[in-house]
Amino acid sequence: MSNFTVDDGEEDGSLSALFLCEEYVKKSWKFGDIWLELLCSNMSTTDHDLTGQIVWPAAVVLGWFIYHNRHNFQGIATIELGAGCGLSGFLAGLFCSKTLITDGNKVVLRLLEQNRVLLSNESVHVSSLIWGRKKEVEDTIQTHGAPDVIIGADVVLWPSFVHPLLITVRWLLAYKASSSVCYISYVLRAVTTTNLFFSTAEELGLTVKVIKASEFLPDDVSDLIGAEGKSIFEVRLSNPHDIHLDKSESAAIHTDILSSPY
Repeated sequence: MSNFTVDDGEEDGSLSALFLCEEYVKKSWKFGDIWLELLCSNMSTTDHDLTGQIVWPAAVVLGWFIYHNRHNFQGIATIELGAGCGLSGFLAGLFCSKTLITDGNKVVLRLLEQNRVLLSNESVHVSSLIWGRKKEVEDTIQTHGAPDVIIGADVVLWPSFVHPLLITVRWLLAYKASSSVCYISYVLRAVTTTNLFFSTAEELGLTVKVIKASEFLPDDVSDLIGAEGKSIFEVRLSNPHDIHLDKSESAAIHTDILSSPY
């Protein structure tokens, strides 16, 4: 899902706005006994900055993981990163006491707000959050509170996303260090990116446990979207009592974000 900022062309009157499609259709997904209807793009592909307009298989996988473990989501606070259409977050919102659904793209945030209104769940909120910006994380926590669980689906599309994503996860986990956890629905596309994810996690003091999608996906869903190469990465702090992050590291990550081509 897209998380970096994009100029939608509204303010400067550029031609980019002419090619921006914000016409959505309602689609439904079934998780056990729950039907969830959301607005999303009917296109099969989109611009790399606007992948969040489409519901990808990884979001369905995460949705089933949440449903399968719904007892663990009862009454807790959850935040979704790079939410796109918000399928996983809105599903979690049916069980959690508070859910914050975030993205870094203005177009996608407008879509998320439409879906929030459509579902009329007062415990779900939508907000902008750019990965790698510690001040944004701090402001988010001050406004919405610290999460017990962090979720994200298909949020590692490019290698340049890995470090900003994981440092943001680390910052969020630190607020409830001993009890918080992050679940990332991951699709294996490039071994090099996967290796980078694990090495970066280790560098940042995070441990990653792999849960194969085949362990919880119903057979009919597995046949439809395929479980091969799809997993849930369970991410936790390696040492919850050692969560220091100096200001120089925060500044370095902020610079990386600004120079990213994605």
